[in-house]
Amino acid sequence: MTGRFAPTPSGRMHIGNVYAMLGAWLSARKSGDSIRLRIEDIDEPRVVPGAAETMMRDLEWLGLGWDDEPVFQSSRHALYQEALELLSKLSFDEISDIIGTGSNDSKPCSTTAGNEAATSEATPLIYPCFCSRADIRAASAPQEGDRFTVYPGTCRRLIASEPQRAKQRLANNDRHSMRIATADTTITFHDEVFGTQQYHLAHDIGDIIVRRSDGIYSYQLAVTVDDLDMGITDIVRGRDLLRSNALQIYIRKALI
Repeated sequence: MTGRFAPTPSGRMHIGNVYAMLGAWLSARKSGDSIRLRIEDIDEPRVVPGAAETMMRDLEWLGLGWDDEPVFQSSRHALYQEALELLSKLSFDEISDIIGTGSNDSKPCSTTAGNEAATSEATPLIYPCFCSRADIRAASAPQEGDRFTVYPGTCRRLIASEPQRAKQRLANNDRHSMRIATADTTITFHDEVFGTQQYHLAHDIGDIIVRRSDGIYSYQLAVTVDDLDMGITDIVRGRDLLRSNALQIYIRKALI
């Protein structure tokens, strides 16, 4: 087992950071396992100069050490681009075969595949999205619970029904993000605190951005690539990221 602590260097460490690190450190060390430190500094506008070094000094002062050298996301852009290119070669129709098998997945989870949604053959797994935040809010139904907004699929339908129009917008260099199409499938996994969790990808999560319109790779893509590449199998994180775990399992299986 390998754990990780992955703070964002957006300022000084707070008690929540320390609490998360302690949980990850104890989870790994109780069985003599290793723990890695990853500095999630890919969202450069949020990064505070010197914060990463201050965090590492604070962790050392607290006695919460880590194994091997720290990994900085800002040095791994080529890896994220390679992953995005690999995903872009997949069609949406291939997804049932991808998520239906888990023999090569080192992450402890189970996945139950349901029937695929009726989707045009023209729809790729990764597609451009030209929607603004205002467009998405206007087209989305109010969400309950954690106020998570499920993308209404506007540009996915555009590519399926008017592919030439989408290509023309790309040729015009219209500002766009890149999204991953999610399947009509339920992802099931076990959480040590909250027990068995189930999320329906299409209904509960929707098509998530994997590269923002400003060119920054999304949190969901970057952490999935990093955890897979670094061999991370034990993750301690906040309850608000339970839903994200289902999506990351989906991306992980697609990459494998």
